Amino acid sequence: MSRTAAGLTYTFAPTSLGRFEGVTVNMTWPKGYITMPTWQQKVLWFLKDNWTYALPMIVLLIMFYLWYSRGRDPKGKATIITQFDVPEGLSPAHVGIIIDERVQTHDVSAEIIGLAIAGFINIIRLEKQGFLGKVDYELQLLKPAASAPFIHQKELLEALFTSAPINKPGEPIAKTRLSAHKNSFHEKLQGIINTISKDAEAKGYFAKNPHQVRATYMAIGLFLLVVGIPFIDNFVVIILNAGIVFLFSFIMPAKTAKGVKTYQHILGLKQYLTVAEKDRINFHNAPEKSPKQFEKFLPYTMVLGVEKEWEKQFKDIYKPQDATWFHGSPAAMTMAGFTRELGSMKGALSREMTSKPSSSSSGGFSGGGFGGGGGGSW
Repeated sequence: MSRTAAGLTYTFAPTSLGRFEGVTVNMTWPKGYITMPTWQQKVLWFLKDNWTYALPMIVLLIMFYLWYSRGRDPKGKATIITQFDVPEGLSPAHVGIIIDERVQTHDVSAEIIGLAIAGFINIIRLEKQGFLGKVDYELQLLKPAASAPFIHQKELLEALFTSAPINKPGEPIAKTRLSAHKNSFHEKLQGIINTISKDAEAKGYFAKNPHQVRATYMAIGLFLLVVGIPFIDNFVVIILNAGIVFLFSFIMPAKTAKGVKTYQHILGLKQYLTVAEKDRINFHNAPEKSPKQFEKFLPYTMVLGVEKEWEKQFKDIYKPQDATWFHGSPAAMTMAGFTRELGSMKGALSREMTSKPSSSSSGGFSGGGFGGGGGGSW
């Protein structure tokens, strides 16, 4: 390499340079010999070299606009009024998706409890066999699945009782054990969740299917992650872009005005379900407590996570031995033991419904919105 200055020629001849090696030449000259760049040029050069850092801000602004214009719920009443009944036409799973815009496993577990209370299922605890055995539960179908009030309840019963009917006089229509559904029920569960979500849209509680809305934005986030790798050399920027869309996906489902009204009704019901006995006298026209009332609201308390509060109110009123739909151990004959066993069964239901074979237990993602619900509330 040659350079000419002041009539002299300087030659630089590097030799034996390896890969990724170079030569640095340090030269000085009088001030003003070279014209310095303006601040505008410096800004342009900086933006040209670092344009990818602007992408997360652009993605954030776009997602904020989409949430502001499509993902916000209409305004409801400023005050939540205490309610003494479930909104008409809502199953426990409907209440679950309206309250948090997703179907979780404890919502489906509550549906099974509700179907048992309604006389569709008989639940029998089976003691563990051997030192390392686990407690199991036998489910007996007492009414045809087709007679269930809601389509997702029909699908749930059909998914649970897939074996051939017994068809003997005086016997249940079909039987199954909870353990028989291990590693196989998760695919059926996804279909049931889809049905619940579609039904919530069809009934007018959501502007669009919340399950599908969440899945769509999660897919967009995954797309930005995959597509960004070959085009953007900054991995932090790629992660931020995808992460922003992924986080917004959880708040993009939007309720309708009817959905907000129903949501606030459910919050009012939750107030009633959780109020302490000493404060109940402040309610007007509150229904009188009875064993029937305890069972009526039990599945909904499981969805709302207020089982303990509800159980305390009925510890001197409800007799577990009168629960013809559940046959537990001798310990379940007390109210405390009864609720503990229900909690244990709810946890077992959640585990078996979501369990997968080890070969498919990792990788991928789901926009379905169902998550943990191991029954720890009891």
